[in-house]
Amino acid sequence: MALLFNLVMLVLVLAALFLPPISLGRYFVSDSFSLIDKQAWSVADPDGAELMVLPAGLPDETSLQVELTGIPRADFLSGAAGEEYQSLVQALPSYLLMKSPLYQIRLGGAAPTMATLRLPIPNDAEPLRTLDVYAWSGEKWYRLGGSVREAQDDILIRLDYLPQAVAVMQTQEMEPVLSVSLSDALPLPEKQLDALTEIYPDGGLVAEDGSILVEPSLSRSAFPGLRVIPTIRNWTDAGEVLGPRLDRILGDEKLRQAHINALRQFVAQGGYDGVDIDYRGLSPQSRAALTRFIVDLAPELQGQGKLLSVRVALPTIITPQQWDTGPYDWPALSRVIDILRAPLPPAPRAYLPGGQAHDFFDWAVREADR
Repeated sequence: MALLFNLVMLVLVLAALFLPPISLGRYFVSDSFSLIDKQAWSVADPDGAELMVLPAGLPDETSLQVELTGIPRADFLSGAAGEEYQSLVQALPSYLLMKSPLYQIRLGGAAPTMATLRLPIPNDAEPLRTLDVYAWSGEKWYRLGGSVREAQDDILIRLDYLPQAVAVMQTQEMEPVLSVSLSDALPLPEKQLDALTEIYPDGGLVAEDGSILVEPSLSRSAFPGLRVIPTIRNWTDAGEVLGPRLDRILGDEKLRQAHINALRQFVAQGGYDGVDIDYRGLSPQSRAALTRFIVDLAPELQGQGKLLSVRVALPTIITPQQWDTGPYDWPALSRVIDILRAPLPPAPRAYLPGGQAHDFFDWAVREADR
């Protein structure tokens, strides 16, 4: 009995030592990790890369251990860094040229919710406007974005989580894709069809219950040799935009799932290459719901080898560096979809030197995956 009492007391004493305010555990840190808490906010790599976890992103009275290490680009790409990195190398898209080391982030303790990552601009990285930071998800590379700050010679990325690994990439020239939207009201001559790569025919209208009122004239066989991605819409041929209908569907879990199922079945039964989502007139309050819908829909289609395209509205300019995208969260959408379709400024003067189109393109390639 005395032995049991002593054992219980020992456990209680140890628990007290490892809990606030003593927090003894914070003093036992792996040699390869750095401790981050309310007093020490950042960890750095010798080449100048720095990860800073903001105090507001740490739960009260907690700390975490973080390791930030850089693997030289040559070692990573050649395989000298180890077999465990081969899947990352093989998954690099052909249009991306790696310019920096691979920065690995390992975490111990509570996951932060607010952090910034500062990476040095690599040598021989001109033109800087084609630089982007990409992260590894464990399965694929995806764009993190970031602000290229030439005066500070770095790239700043704001994070609400810590990715496994990141690298600075440079976008290479890509083969252009010629596509067009098509409807029965605006048919396209056969000669013009021959010049296209993909086509977006009218697929149908979203019904009240989340099902799809399919266009009876739509046929995959009508477009041989083209990638066919039908457009599903919430607006009628007469110009009526059914925004509230989509707001209700996106805001109701059962209706949203029913709509996802309908889209998956529509693509599979028609043998199409994917689906294009063109939902207009949504409330700005539906932004999170729309993002969740697209995030849930993407794997349902991509798991079948199908493409997901989303058409967004033209953003409203606030400043040349800031545009209001309304209910469309460009960064979140571009992480999961295959194609983001955005209209261009309509005014001819926007395309004059120094015009609004230049500002739009500069902003757009920073906001979404190129």
